[in-house]
Amino acid sequence: MKKKKSGFFALGIALFSLTLISCSPTSTITTAKFTSIDRIFNLKLNTSLNEVVTVLETEPYNVLSSQIDGYTIYSYKYKLIEREIDPKFITKRGNESTGEEVYNADEHDLFLFFKDGLLQSYITTEGRQDSPVLINLNSNIYALTLAKGEYKFIEFNTPEKSSGFRLGSKSNGKKKFFGLF
Repeated sequence: MKKKKSGFFALGIALFSLTLISCSPTSTITTAKFTSIDRIFNLKLNTSLNEVVTVLETEPYNVLSSQIDGYTIYSYKYKLIEREIDPKFITKRGNESTGEEVYNADEHDLFLFFKDGLLQSYITTEGRQDSPVLINLNSNIYALTLAKGEYKFIEFNTPEKSSGFRLGSKSNGKKKFFGLF
């Protein structure tokens, strides 16, 4: 009788352990490859994609467009760096740079605009939200549009070439144009 009780007890412990193991949360999650804002600060215009990959320490997340006229748009994901500190010190002077640096959980988008293989301009998620998507390349202003699932550049550098909206105001009967970058 004692052997039966100890056998049931061992079986019960084994089933309980198996249940705990199968119900425990997984130890990994899936996340996009990302860079960080401190690496974005090190980007230099007129650099190649290989140089950008070296600076950002990751390959592009996606290719949004590649056009026959030499324009290519790549997207990256990036995260902001924050600090973990004790909440009771958050309002105390002198704690501006203390605490352990950690990535914020939110992912942001970075769009890089290349012309003939060289970085001409880039814009972040917040930059896109705060302004129209305009790009100044080689002293020409372009609007980035999404039509029928494709990103396209539309040139807005002179009144003769522009078929869309114009920025600025009239001065002496001439239209002024303002670039964002």
